[in-house]
Amino acid sequence: MSNNSFLQISYIFAVTLVAILSAYEVGYIVNNVVTIWPATAVIYWAIRHFGLSGFIGTALAGCIHSYAWLNFPLFNLLIPLSSSLCAWGAVILERHFNPRGYIFDGSHNMLIFLTVGIGGFSLSSAIIGNILISVQFAVPWSAYGIGVWNWFLADYTGGIMLAPLLLVLPLFYKQVITEWRISLVEITLSFLLLALITLVFLSGIMKNYGTFSPMFLGLPGAIFMSTRGASARVCLCFFLFTVAALMMTVTLGGNTEDNVGLRTVQLYLTIVLVCGLILHSVRVERGKLINKLADERRQLEIRVKERTAELSREVSEKKEIALKMEALARIDPLTKLYNRRYFAELAARDLIRGQRNNEPVSLCMLDIDYFKTINDTYGHPTGDSVLVELAQILLREIRHEIDSVVRLGGEEFAILMPQTPLKVAKEVCERIRHKVASHNFKVDEGAKIKPKRLLVTISIGIIECPLIEDTIDSSISAADKALYQAKHEGRNCVICGELPRVI
Repeated sequence: MSNNSFLQISYIFAVTLVAILSAYEVGYIVNNVVTIWPATAVIYWAIRHFGLSGFIGTALAGCIHSYAWLNFPLFNLLIPLSSSLCAWGAVILERHFNPRGYIFDGSHNMLIFLTVGIGGFSLSSAIIGNILISVQFAVPWSAYGIGVWNWFLADYTGGIMLAPLLLVLPLFYKQVITEWRISLVEITLSFLLLALITLVFLSGIMKNYGTFSPMFLGLPGAIFMSTRGASARVCLCFFLFTVAALMMTVTLGGNTEDNVGLRTVQLYLTIVLVCGLILHSVRVERGKLINKLADERRQLEIRVKERTAELSREVSEKKEIALKMEALARIDPLTKLYNRRYFAELAARDLIRGQRNNEPVSLCMLDIDYFKTINDTYGHPTGDSVLVELAQILLREIRHEIDSVVRLGGEEFAILMPQTPLKVAKEVCERIRHKVASHNFKVDEGAKIKPKRLLVTISIGIIECPLIEDTIDSSISAADKALYQAKHEGRNCVICGELPRVI
């Protein structure tokens, strides 16, 4: 046996022995009949908490007390041994239904403790103990039922008034010592209630309703306390109230030889304690459920915020992708100008706006002269470079907030000029033609032929669009004819179409 186990057994032995002897000192033994047995709580707590060490310590204390103080025969040592064994069995059974072991987790666990735990221990101990006493002292079996009831009530009262307090000892410092102001208030309220009961008892106001009926005034106090304080403070107040009430009953009288008065108070206090403990466990369970729901709500809010943020990111990403896809659908990847697909939408928009505001809209179609020769002579990379540089020149020469430049495909481009009459459009196109003709285009480094200067010219056809509906195709066709005429007349020139403007 280790030193730790020996110290545990010694500690449990001392505590159990004190609990047994205290029953005699405070008057719980009346007319040689045990009315309350606090040792039940100590035995159950010790075995529940310390296991085998608790069993050895409690059984040893009970045996020594029976043999040394009561001068019982050796046969009667079986009573404390059977009591510890019954407690062990009840602990195992309670732990089976309540593996966590904490009795205030909810009403279910409290009911298990009160019925299977303390209740099972008290009942089995009463049955076995009375059998042993009946055999040893030749007690008539007709009195066996009364003996079992008295024994059970004594054990059960002692168990429920002290065992819950022992089981919450780990919380005692936090809930009683550190919160001593609240503890003082609640303990004071308990004693004030007891004082009120005492005054009613002494006044004789309720003597017609029974000597001990004033004790029923304790029920509202028990209900109030069970719904108010922390578990350790509730158990402490219940214990102090029970001890004081029972001592008052013994001191003020009412005990007859059959202890009817004390038994009445004892039974009532047992009911009050059971109701109070169950009600308190319901309150604790409710508080935990509320906290759990609050935590789940916070977690849910966090998850909702995270999911909302995630969805927002996804929407933003999809929106960004959609914008990119839309841009890709509208933009020519080489020159970064609008493409042919978007040209019809731009033209329709500008024509509708011109029709609404009665403003002229000019359409310019331009084409690079001899572009196939450039590709064949200098290579396609040089041709692509020429297209990009031409696009940059066009963008520099237009009004960015009003005009639009489109690459229709290959070397063909278009310029939409809203709010621009044909005369002004021709001036702009001439300026563009001169800029292009004087620009020194780059030749790709990989080209086999590298001229000192690569000069490029363009041909342009212009048409002022008629401001009537369904004129897009006809305007494009007229501008194409003007461009074809510019090509036919020698290229590097600007030709205005002759399509009349309809107002």
